[in-house]
Amino acid sequence: MKIELQFLQDPYEPYEHENLAFSFWKRDIKTDTDKKKIVSMIHHLYHMCCVESGMDVKDLDEILANTTYAKVGFTIGINLESSNYSLYTYNANKKN
Repeated sequence: MKIELQFLQDPYEPYEHENLAFSFWKRDIKTDTDKKKIVSMIHHLYHMCCVESGMDVKDLDEILANTTYAKVGFTIGINLESSNYSLYTYNANKKN
């Protein structure tokens, strides 16, 4: 399974900083080990924001079941309404 790292511009502060993100093809998730790698990457994203993550494989399964993207991306951003860090999904296959 290939996980790609990238930087995304923050839509609220596009000239201030970028957010670290990663993406993968849903079709490449074949084993529980693949899922654990993705969850580990999510933990790393939260850790970079100095926030603990309680996500596990069941949570990932739920997120992926509700995501229609073929290539899924994850990033962490601050939710402006609650001032908390949140996990965001995006279509990583979308052409710019």
